[in-house]
Amino acid sequence: MLPPIMDGDVSVASSGTVAGLRAFLDHAIEKGELPRARATALQNACRRVLDGEQDALALATADIDGLTIRFRNRHRGTARFNDRTIDTYAQRFKAAVDLYLRWLAGDSLATGTHRRTAQPPSRARGAASRHRASQPIADSPRAATGIRIVAINFPVRPGLDATLQIPEDLSPGEAQRLARFIVTLPFAEE
Repeated sequence: MLPPIMDGDVSVASSGTVAGLRAFLDHAIEKGELPRARATALQNACRRVLDGEQDALALATADIDGLTIRFRNRHRGTARFNDRTIDTYAQRFKAAVDLYLRWLAGDSLATGTHRRTAQPPSRARGAASRHRASQPIADSPRAATGIRIVAINFPVRPGLDATLQIPEDLSPGEAQRLARFIVTLPFAEE
């Protein structure tokens, strides 16, 4: 049985289609089922990648990689998106589809009603755990101050994920500062 998602018509959200994904993300934002910044980022990526796609497209059987390749081909070399932006949108789109399909399968984690404590960031996870929803960290020292800390898995390379622990309400300035720090981490140029 699907967890409740909408006050009215659940059929669109549970359709497994592009329209259902959009309804699912709209609800996640409206009801706070996911951190607002994360849900909005996923929603924007879906809007960009799925631009021009049919609302009735069934996502469970769709070629998700093919959709991202079409998006990449439409926008590569244009002034509107650079390669990094295209990659970010593609990654977020895949994360949104994964989250939605897990919700359709009855995974309560995807709705935010049940969240596991995240693993420490030093422990890399395998490919099977990619694109998990943000997870609050109950035993974090900052959690006691009332700031919700979430863990976000980030695929560093094939077979290696890093877990980043950040405040749920991370500001754009904090994100920029974190990005500048991460750029300093490699020891050698590629």
